[in-house]
Amino acid sequence: MESVMFYLRLPIKDWLPTVWYPGYLEGMPDLLVGKLPDEFQRTATDRWKIWIVENQNERKALLDALDKPAPMRGNAVDFMSGPDAAVSKVDRSRHYGKMMGGLYPAPGDAGPGWPWITMIRFPSVAIAGPMAPELGRGVYAIDVDLDERAATTRTARMFALAGDAMEIRFPDRKATM
Repeated sequence: MESVMFYLRLPIKDWLPTVWYPGYLEGMPDLLVGKLPDEFQRTATDRWKIWIVENQNERKALLDALDKPAPMRGNAVDFMSGPDAAVSKVDRSRHYGKMMGGLYPAPGDAGPGWPWITMIRFPSVAIAGPMAPELGRGVYAIDVDLDERAATTRTARMFALAGDAMEIRFPDRKATM
């Protein structure tokens, strides 16, 4: 535990490898995905820290926060007081447009082992209703899969359930890979 506590005193970017997943659809955010260290003892699909980044100001604020050590609450990392604060504000008055889903493949330069991410964006916090507190910014639902097959199966299932209520798009593999 002492070795874990030592590196947690370093800037977050020094112990949390991250990869940018670009938002390839207009209105869909970029994602910064971090792989939590083994010492956090997370399951395979739960070892990812995902930040939803809607604009350049948030991107800069998040990167600035990652340049600092993580705030601690007892012996636990307090991401909410640190980097999450830069990209977690809920805007109850914002309308995002039509409900949309996107599949974020691991970028080609990420190397092996990075997840595929499925994201659903609700049109507004009000439409998300009672689910809003559980969603990123009250509108983003995220699922993590460890490979393409699991991600495309999940996305196809969602498309079949949603019908015309939601637009789901896959990235152009040439543009993202």
